[in-house]
Amino acid sequence: MIYLIDSNVYIRGFTDKTFGESLRQFHTKHLPQLVLSAVVVHELLTGAATAAKERSLRSFCNDMLIAASAREIGAIVVTENRDDFAILSTVIDIKYVDPWPDSSLTASN
Repeated sequence: MIYLIDSNVYIRGFTDKTFGESLRQFHTKHLPQLVLSAVVVHELLTGAATAAKERSLRSFCNDMLIAASAREIGAIVVTENRDDFAILSTVIDIKYVDPWPDSSLTASN
């Protein structure tokens, strides 16, 4: 499986020590299967250092780009933003999961 981690997961990992350790473990275990989206990098580099800032910078358009990128390479989006990806999955054939997918592979669609 290929995983694309959404910016909200990275941000929570940066700001929540326990979650950050889980993110590091997931990264270590799945590094060969991880891809990094240019949209996620853009969100992080434009100042989305906190969850509130990330929400203010996030747009549905960015989520569409992430979903389309993931679909093209067959990746599963690891996200805490289930609402947007649930909407997108009705029109784009994508899979998305809550962190951490190996403990609960409940991919939608």
